[in-house]
Amino acid sequence: MDRMFEETSTVETFKPGINKDKYIQELDIKIEQLETMINDMKDKSKNLENGVRAEFEKDIKKVQLSYDEAKSKINEIRQSGEEAWQELHEGVINAWKDLADGVKSAITKFQ
Repeated sequence: MDRMFEETSTVETFKPGINKDKYIQELDIKIEQLETMINDMKDKSKNLENGVRAEFEKDIKKVQLSYDEAKSKINEIRQSGEEAWQELHEGVINAWKDLADGVKSAITKFQ
């Protein structure tokens, strides 16, 4: 779970550079890593007691919504024109922060 904290805290390092493709590639790598960690959390939740598991599953649904939003923002950048993509960066940052907050909250509650 320490790796989860590290991955979700790197949002501020996602700064658009001059190369849109490289930026998207970096975001794709990070989002895939988080998807793997979220799936690991889901697998580990199977070992929780029923009441705790139900609460965890509610939290993980929120995390999944944030993940979907972050993925959507990355796709917006992917589809944007050369001049507009850097302006969409703020949406990625906000979506990533929401995702990070949700993940950290779930981890903290159920460690």
